[in-house]
Amino acid sequence: MTIEQKLTRSAFKDLAEGNSQFALEHMCDLVRTAEDVAPLETAILQLAVTGRLTQSTEKDEPVEELLLRIKPDALDSWPLVDAKGNPKAEPYALPAQWRWVMLGALLTNIEAGWSPSAQARPKEGDEWGVLKVSACSWGEFRPGENKALKDGQLPRTELEVQKGDFLISRANTAELVARSVVVAETPPHLMLSDKTLRLSVGDGCSPRYLNLANRAAVARAHYEDEASGTSSSMKNVSQRAIRRTPIPLPPREEQDRIVAIVDELMGLLRRLRMEMAA
Repeated sequence: MTIEQKLTRSAFKDLAEGNSQFALEHMCDLVRTAEDVAPLETAILQLAVTGRLTQSTEKDEPVEELLLRIKPDALDSWPLVDAKGNPKAEPYALPAQWRWVMLGALLTNIEAGWSPSAQARPKEGDEWGVLKVSACSWGEFRPGENKALKDGQLPRTELEVQKGDFLISRANTAELVARSVVVAETPPHLMLSDKTLRLSVGDGCSPRYLNLANRAAVARAHYEDEASGTSSSMKNVSQRAIRRTPIPLPPREEQDRIVAIVDELMGLLRRLRMEMAA
């Protein structure tokens, strides 16, 4: 039995019934050492984006209507294609109400940052700083990963990071390139770097759900295929490649349900990790 099957049969069943304490106890059975946490996090993401954590309902808005609200030509943007525009097979079967789409069909804009001359240290107080790629590499936004602008260097205020921003790195190591985060909180005066892109999501899509999908196995395999660069220590993905990322898209209401239950499951894992470290 895979870890996904164990999680589905135990912790998720309890959590779906509102029994968080029982879910925690079942997850304890799956986490024996700190090394067990990462595979369990991966399994939770996979369950989330394959429709096994939630169910669609008749009250949910059809995905087709969601797409049309984002872009009038969104229906033409559905099919998955490769770099040459050739059709690609769907990675796996989805629930009936879900659809495979390319990430670009859900975006209204991609904004690139800027890398000015900067100091080696992080910014302090009201100084301006520019993000390092490590701010977006580890599943959560880390605003302390920045470099202060040099004295006399004028900031580009339109690039200031805002709460709720959906950020993705376009350059990093092979393992970390195209990792993404949604900014929960941020201090003022932090700017996007030229290695960090801000994705603007159309009305009807949850940036937090898209962030989960971008972290899951299908998207990671896509970036592994698309990343350019001869060194594994520095890979790049283009905006075109990001727009072609396959996304399993549920109705918006179900997106919110998925995010909520993943938050709770990940919260239980954090609690376990702290208890193991104590």
